Amino acid sequence: MALKYSGVVLRGSGRTGDPAVSTIIRSTATGGTENNEIGVECPIRIGSDDPTVNWETRVGNTIPVASVFVPAGSRRLTLKSTAGLSVGDNIIIWHPCTQEWIAAIDHGGVNLDPPWAPGDEPIMYNRFIKAIQGNDIVICAPVSNDLDASLSESFVYKWPDMNEVVNAGVENLRVDMGDPDEQNEAHPDSCIVVSRSRDTWVRNVSTLHFKRSGVMVRRSHLFTNVWASQARHAFVSGGGAATAGVVWLDSRSNNGYLESGGHAHWSQGLLFDNVREELNSSDRLPVLNLHNRVDGGADETAHAHGWSSVYSVLWNCTVDNNKQACVQRPPTSQNFAIGTAGRMGVVTGENWLGVEKIGYEEHTNKAVKPVSLYRKQLADRLA
Repeated sequence: MALKYSGVVLRGSGRTGDPAVSTIIRSTATGGTENNEIGVECPIRIGSDDPTVNWETRVGNTIPVASVFVPAGSRRLTLKSTAGLSVGDNIIIWHPCTQEWIAAIDHGGVNLDPPWAPGDEPIMYNRFIKAIQGNDIVICAPVSNDLDASLSESFVYKWPDMNEVVNAGVENLRVDMGDPDEQNEAHPDSCIVVSRSRDTWVRNVSTLHFKRSGVMVRRSHLFTNVWASQARHAFVSGGGAATAGVVWLDSRSNNGYLESGGHAHWSQGLLFDNVREELNSSDRLPVLNLHNRVDGGADETAHAHGWSSVYSVLWNCTVDNNKQACVQRPPTSQNFAIGTAGRMGVVTGENWLGVEKIGYEEHTNKAVKPVSLYRKQLADRLA
């Protein structure tokens, strides 16, 4: 079922397992992970079916960023020129993946596998212009990584958001991928995929027996009040350097098998806000992580994971069952663990792959205020 037009909501009667009172969507597909035409196969998709809806589609010329250094968290950039730009324009900010930048981040953090190569992991931000002052622009949301001109010369360009789906959603239903054997992957990859869209949502939905994701969302998004059970990676960002600004809020995972956290290729600005990892049964101690995954994930189709997450935060999170949170400091960047609750030494710089410098740690086993960093920042932004 494809919600490929704006303003469409697929709404059921409930998300329980009782078909007398709930809407249950059962997938009968027998396999498939990726498809060249539509990407990840799934029973429900929100987003345009137009493959040209791609951030690499440019309108007009690129405009160089003139700022020598734009720190992570900044909303102001100086351009070579603002000619042709207007308040309200949708722009892409592009930080090329150069050899100089790769060298500065220790070649991605890999060890035995080949280092990241130029072009592998460009950083991209989709933003709207809120103000123009001379050659300065103020954007709607900050960049999540430093833009250092000595390592990579960033640029911006207009993006036409052609046929992008807006204001569409899925609500009040249950998606069940069947009840396969625990190791059987012969069923569709994910229950609901959201891509080529913005201002869309999935609300009050239960997803079961999927291979990869209950809900897979591209780029920036908010997950709130999510409960995951018996997950391999309950709350995870795997989209690489093009992924930034992802929040998991007031959510919990219990009886998980492996870790939550950043997963691969320099995802930025991840916030785990009041997230609980409960009764995780992994044989590894770290189960909520902002860390270097070194050579993990490398195969014939992908380069090694390396640094999974940068400029990312654990805020008032809890890890029980004698497990830990691994928060490491990436080169040129930082990660933060603030108000983490758990065992003595719950925050560590060591994972099963090695030891790195520990990130910024504060108020361990002491709850901090504001209770929610996301809600405080949202209130400040709307004030």
